[in-house]
Amino acid sequence: SLIRRRGRKLRSEIAELGRSLEGKMVKDPRFSYLMEPWTAAADVRSVLYVLRHPREAAMSMSRQTRLPLKLTYLGWVDAIEKFWSSPPAVPVHIVDYNAFFDPAARDLEMRTLCEFSGRAHRPELTGEVLDKVLDSKLRTQRHPTIELPAKVAQLSAEILDRKTQQHREVRG
Repeated sequence: SLIRRRGRKLRSEIAELGRSLEGKMVKDPRFSYLMEPWTAAADVRSVLYVLRHPREAAMSMSRQTRLPLKLTYLGWVDAIEKFWSSPPAVPVHIVDYNAFFDPAARDLEMRTLCEFSGRAHRPELTGEVLDKVLDSKLRTQRHPTIELPAKVAQLSAEILDRKTQQHREVRG
């Protein structure tokens, strides 16, 4: 694929960038496509996979690209399939972004986030911390009950199932 070829061609640049980012968390939604070249060239110790509701992600892509929602759903599917068809050989910590807005579910997501970042989880601070750091605009852009295209709904459910399994494994 084009990404693999470019990843091989840019391997030394990726490795150099990886060294300069050593010990730092890096956020880039393109990692769904770029994880393979990164793990081949740099020391990636673990991955935080943040799932936004597919409708919200597709709408965001539509706003950015001016492409119709139908096409950005296809982009969402492609990114999801690309990442999960060959996930990196490092721990992948999955969180559901919308669960951060749900008082009944947010603590579990925060526990995963703390585990990923190597920080102590302090349940008594979850609400306070999230209320300070979550983008308030995203609180009003949630669409959890919108019907999704079948393939999109299936992939989203599969990731949420992986997350549930991950939480079961952590709890023992």
